[in-house]
Amino acid sequence: MNEIFYRCVGLDRNFTRDEWWQYLKEHPENVDEVVFEYEGFGYNINDVCIKAREALKWMDDGQYNFRIRVAKAPDGWIVGLDFNYGNNGFCSGPSLKSKKRYASEREAVYTALDYMRQAIEKVIPEAEQRRPALIMDNEDREAAKAPAKLNKMLRVVTDYMQQFDPRQLTLF
Repeated sequence: MNEIFYRCVGLDRNFTRDEWWQYLKEHPENVDEVVFEYEGFGYNINDVCIKAREALKWMDDGQYNFRIRVAKAPDGWIVGLDFNYGNNGFCSGPSLKSKKRYASEREAVYTALDYMRQAIEKVIPEAEQRRPALIMDNEDREAAKAPAKLNKMLRVVTDYMQQFDPRQLTLF
């Protein structure tokens, strides 16, 4: 059976199930191994850039932080985002499998910031609504601080959005 089991975009190679398992046996540290490089950005067999540029990093505490990484691909810029906001969040490295490409690094960073802005704006009303009950019940004190922390994070994100707006002209 020669059906495609896995595709590595960076290598432009399709693996059957047997080929893929053989590859994994021969390369046990495959996530740290660069198999494709483009303009200094190295990608592993999973098409994730493991030599990405850290464009922005911000941390208020363990529950409120973000990191934006970018990488150049043959057809444009790609972005990865580690994003934690209270009990929500996710992590995604810059991947060649991403459907979206950007014309510039600034545009990629701005798009990630805008995504975070929208996500934070969605959860602030819920956090504000839950806060009085948490205070009255003397429940989770950290959760009661969520609206203030989310609003602080939103201010940081919107400030960075002004800096990275691709429509803004830059001198350099």
